[in-house]
Amino acid sequence: HRQLDNKVGMALTISNLSVIALHQSDYARAEVLCSESLALYQELGDDRGIGWNLERLGTIARQRGDYGAAAEFYEKCGERLEKLANQADMATLALNLGELARQQGETKKAETHYRKGLALAKTLGHKKDEAALLDADEQGVDGARGDLGEALVAQPGRDLVAVRGPVREEREDDP
Repeated sequence: HRQLDNKVGMALTISNLSVIALHQSDYARAEVLCSESLALYQELGDDRGIGWNLERLGTIARQRGDYGAAAEFYEKCGERLEKLANQADMATLALNLGELARQQGETKKAETHYRKGLALAKTLGHKKDEAALLDADEQGVDGARGDLGEALVAQPGRDLVAVRGPVREEREDDP
């Protein structure tokens, strides 16, 4: 994509590479890639791409235990998504905010975020998002009351991505 000077394609490709790095728990690489993609989306003035990358930077910070930075990134992401009125991305953000609250021991706040995301996913008819939010809600509550590992063992087959923080893969045809 670099040779073609296709900034949209470059931004999307680099963003997807940051998803891979995040899934591999290579947070340093994920942050570098995500920041590079964010800069390209900012050059393009693409609010949705900016929102995706702000959310991912929040997830990277959350996975590292930097909850203050995570909250800031998620807040900036939310501002972008609200401006776009993008309910699907808001559902994903709600799950990430729920995970952030859960990791900080704020069970009630986590439940509120999970339920908001679940309502959005149900409204949109997104069954996969609904399942992830239901899993996160149940695991978040169980995990906050005790050992998260025990919560997962007690509920085999649960989606571990929901517990670790969902990351949405972007496609060029993504509306």
